[in-house]
Amino acid sequence: MQWNLFLSSTVRDLEAYRRAVQEACRRKADTACQLSEDGWTGGYADTVSKCRQRVAEADGFILLAGYWYGSVPPGCDRSVTHLEFDSALGKWGQQKFPPMAVMMPEEGSRAQRALQLTATRVMKREQQGNPQFDPQEHDGRLAQFHGILTGTWRTVTRFKDGPDLREWAISNCLSWQKAGRSFLDAAQGLPDAAEEQQVSDEELGRLGRQLQIQLLSELLSEVAAFPAVPALACVVHGGDLAGQRAFLQALPGQCLAGFGARQGPARLPLGGGDPSLLPAWVAKTLGLPGGGVQSVEQLAERLALALRERPRYFLLDRIGELAGGAAAFREQLWLPLYQALSQLRQDQPFAHRLLAVVATTARNRRPGTPPARNPSRRMGPRTIPGCCGCRAWETSTAGGCWPGFRPWRFRISLPAAVPPWRTGP
Repeated sequence: MQWNLFLSSTVRDLEAYRRAVQEACRRKADTACQLSEDGWTGGYADTVSKCRQRVAEADGFILLAGYWYGSVPPGCDRSVTHLEFDSALGKWGQQKFPPMAVMMPEEGSRAQRALQLTATRVMKREQQGNPQFDPQEHDGRLAQFHGILTGTWRTVTRFKDGPDLREWAISNCLSWQKAGRSFLDAAQGLPDAAEEQQVSDEELGRLGRQLQIQLLSELLSEVAAFPAVPALACVVHGGDLAGQRAFLQALPGQCLAGFGARQGPARLPLGGGDPSLLPAWVAKTLGLPGGGVQSVEQLAERLALALRERPRYFLLDRIGELAGGAAAFREQLWLPLYQALSQLRQDQPFAHRLLAVVATTARNRRPGTPPARNPSRRMGPRTIPGCCGCRAWETSTAGGCWPGFRPWRFRISLPAAVPPWRTGP
């Protein structure tokens, strides 16, 4: 039987977010996600009754809280969303590990800015259409509700953007389902149950990605036969629902064990979209000694010393946030760095190499554009099954390394709703 989640939120400001969560949970967590007020007909009394009934029938509950309090039904002192939270609290609030989550935007995040702007627009429209609407009363009710959520509820999960929210929702659903199976085992007298079961980041990233993890492992094994290659970059791409960050989180425990200390994926800091800041960011991420890295040449010199000791890697999520995107990363950092490392390797040999795995979101295919070829049908040194080389970048050998291991040659596709051998444009 499919697991049933009730997703509570205001509609006018959070519609896009909740639809995205609904789709992500359906695809990645085998969860039927019931949305608050979704297609409900009838008046307020009917809506309140339905929301309480849906919460009572649900296996779990997630509340998305933004900056629009929502409509207050006649005769009530709370919004429909507030009433839904009260119903869920009454059902699960006394459990040790309740299948409930409250998710709110992180302070200063992209999600917070977007939702605050949307809420302002909703309030302006409400003022125009409803002379009795009082903005100060609205703000007071919203502040009181947020105070209840942050002050009395156990934990509020903060999300930075839409992909972050979707990953949290999927992880919660899988954890609750796992815990539910554990409690069922306990009722049947089976051992090792009755405690909350958490789905780790690594488990989430492995879901449906065995082929891609295997491909990257094979790539790392094959490149070992070419000692002249000082560095290798791989792009992980897919649609908004592909779970790129979760996939990056799974890699250290799957195929990067020989690269030293484990480290998770990083993102460029706020305001870090300038490509000229990349050398300093990479040096800091890799923990290179000395500090003060300002150029690709300085980064290469520090790396050459570090690569005498052991391999190094970094995982970078959302390179689309960089000004110029993946192309800027390649042209302004990776190719110059690769060339500098190649030269340094000739002058002062070092035994190990650098690996970069970066994630981006695939653009939607324009109408009339033919679909991408299926590279999994070709086997050979220039093509890794399930990966697609970006044809626009195939012309550069960047230092004359073996063509099958160009410094920016491999792109792993993470499809959301198509088989893993299909790739995007």
